Amino acid sequence: MARWHQLSPDEVAARLGVDPARGLEEAEARARLARHGENALPRAPPPSMGELALRQLRSFIVVLLLLAAAISAGLGEYADALAIFVALLLNAAVGFAMDFRAERAIASLQALTAPQARLLRDAQQVELPAEQAVPGDVAIVEAGDRVAAD
Repeated sequence: MARWHQLSPDEVAARLGVDPARGLEEAEARARLARHGENALPRAPPPSMGELALRQLRSFIVVLLLLAAAISAGLGEYADALAIFVALLLNAAVGFAMDFRAERAIASLQALTAPQARLLRDAQQVELPAEQAVPGDVAIVEAGDRVAAD
């Protein structure tokens, strides 16, 4: 494995096959993106609707109330059992709706805050989503910028 930090800038450019004054050609950048994939950490898929619904039933208090409803029904107290069960259903529905909205809000915020990278391509400075940066891209970095790399 190369120790990139120990190499001179010219050695790094030579190993990555890039002219630091021009950056990558767009066609080469597309080929590298296809070869190496996006510059992004793997993300967990968002929970499905079924998973969101099951989350509502996993707490200790819900299990306890379901047990209480079953005991009430077993003792012939059907009105109490029904009341407990309806309360649990309403609680699950409200919890599901809140979790669903929260997941959508998180996805929207992630899309809004997607990092951008200023890169040198074909001797032109371009701003692209950071996921499009590839090995060999010449990044334009100024004080205060977030670097689109690990």
